[in-house]
Amino acid sequence: MHFDLTIIGSGIMGTLAAFYAVKRNPNMLVLLVDRGFIGGGTTRHSIGFDYPFGHTKAKKEMAIESLLLWQQLDTHLQNLRCTLPLYGIVSKKNTERVLNGFVQNNFQTDEKTLVFNKTTLLAKKEHVFITGGYCNYYKPQATTEKLAELIKKQHNCTIWEGLNVERVETQKSSFNLHLSDQNTIKTNKLLLATGPWSATNGLGLFEETKLRTKKIISLHIEEPTEQDCPALFFFDEDAFLLPLVTLNRLIFSFTILSWDIHPDSNAFVITPEEKEIGVSILRKYLPNLVNKCHGGRVFCDAYSPDWTPIIQRNPVYPNAVIATAGSGSGFRLAPAIAIRALNHLGI
Repeated sequence: MHFDLTIIGSGIMGTLAAFYAVKRNPNMLVLLVDRGFIGGGTTRHSIGFDYPFGHTKAKKEMAIESLLLWQQLDTHLQNLRCTLPLYGIVSKKNTERVLNGFVQNNFQTDEKTLVFNKTTLLAKKEHVFITGGYCNYYKPQATTEKLAELIKKQHNCTIWEGLNVERVETQKSSFNLHLSDQNTIKTNKLLLATGPWSATNGLGLFEETKLRTKKIISLHIEEPTEQDCPALFFFDEDAFLLPLVTLNRLIFSFTILSWDIHPDSNAFVITPEEKEIGVSILRKYLPNLVNKCHGGRVFCDAYSPDWTPIIQRNPVYPNAVIATAGSGSGFRLAPAIAIRALNHLGI
């Protein structure tokens, strides 16, 4: 079989790339292939938190692009999205940097006491609150499955699940992909969107790309939430609380620096030491939540040296592109990453 474009990896990045590819060129023969299933892997473990912020200039640009693209996708995804107020707490010395990171200008500092889900935040004199903005969160796997459903309506787009690309054979202007079912297909253009697996297997095309995997942890806090409960970002600690109203639960995500975790590892557990890192943040601001932490979710993601996503063309075979290193923000920045990857491929 011969395809114009093959996308390896059907997480949110790969699925959006397929969605935009057939939208841009309805006559293009596109294959989306994954060793697992649609929306599996990192996307399945993602919280789907979409907040209008960028830590770096490049990330901020992607956040602006993605914000507009998610809004355009909302006609298809309305029942999979929830909009919430977004509050923040930050030290005064970091306030200007944080305010400059927002892609919307409606965020502002607030000296008043901040109440989160009927509980007053503990804060010191060197802290200020940030209010005035909004954020979204999506159901990541269901969102990806919905996009795949839209893709499948295009007669020229094929989706294969449970099929691994084991080897890539480079030709002059195309690629032969050797599959785990012993079949071989030919493709003119190739997009690798395999998330943390990119760091362990670049299929011989992107072995020099500087990627590392890092563990990502979120705690589940069993706490009934109000309908208008905001999301809360702790900017100094790079952590956030996200209310899942329908589940009567808060998800608390925080940063740990546990590197080089293999995505196929069976050791995805939250250790007592790792839990304590998160609990220590809660103890500072919302100590009443500490004893309500039960379980959570843990996985890993690919990271670049500056934590900005990588969209890179192979220097020898320009029809091969890698889109990876979501660096913990892969879901919210996925639309911009997908579009930029297609641009690199001339699609």
